[in-house]
Amino acid sequence: MSDAIRLSVSGLSCAACVSSVENALTGVPGVSAANVNFAEHTALIEGDVEAQSLVDAIRGAGYDAAELTGEEDESEKEAAEKAHYRDLLRKTAFAAAVGIPQFVFGMSGFLPRLDADGRLFWLGIGVLTLGVLVYSGGRFFTGAWNSGRNHNANMDTLIALGTGTAWVYSMVIVMFPDLVPPMAQNAYFEAAAIIIAFINFGAAMEMRARGTSA
Repeated sequence: MSDAIRLSVSGLSCAACVSSVENALTGVPGVSAANVNFAEHTALIEGDVEAQSLVDAIRGAGYDAAELTGEEDESEKEAAEKAHYRDLLRKTAFAAAVGIPQFVFGMSGFLPRLDADGRLFWLGIGVLTLGVLVYSGGRFFTGAWNSGRNHNANMDTLIALGTGTAWVYSMVIVMFPDLVPPMAQNAYFEAAAIIIAFINFGAAMEMRARGTSA
């Protein structure tokens, strides 16, 4: 029996992701057992199989992986996680900087109305929020696309659908308000930005806790 192969797995966001990766691994010929550790973002595979075949299977499922063979690889994994942690904080800050002022000023009644006079302002807000979706939330849309290609759904799917729909609906209200009744003419740009900020911040705190407990 060959030695177990240990892989680092990136892109995991929920239990459904773990199931998708494990199904992809057990579908590789020669694999006798596969266990994905969500907390460590690693996978342990037993069987008579090449590591590259396992990596290819994980990438085919919409995630990424690399073999861990020693202390050097573990150090590289730790360095990559630290870089990802800092990146998550930057993306959180950008999303929060766009979303929170909208929420505060909106609740205070200081934002322009959704009419012809305020259209240019709201178009600018829409463009800023699109920047949040692309920069701070791009990984969710990529994850949702990869999951959909494999006929699966995960947390990325929910986030992408929710924030994407909020942005599209808000842009329709800004550009074509007469398409919906007056009582439904509300923009939800701040909701999309704040949701992405919170989820990125939560992911960053999870990574920090995982590093502390390791």
